[in-house]
Amino acid sequence: MHTLHDIESISLKLSINQRGLLANHLFQSIQQEDLNDIDKAWLEEAEKDIMNLLTTIILVLLTKTIL
Repeated sequence: MHTLHDIESISLKLSINQRGLLANHLFQSIQQEDLNDIDKAWLEEAEKDIMNLLTTIILVLLTKTIL
């Protein structure tokens, strides 16, 4: 059985696209379950962080394409 740390280490070795897909699948699986208010708040924060990360990645890729 892998620990959370093991899974995180393995996941961080994935490509950006693979990590994005994995994050999306994980978020969708969480949204399927009943969440309490605290979990919902954490999920909202995590979703904001993911959106900020994706926005940054897109801007970096666009900048590299333009330059």
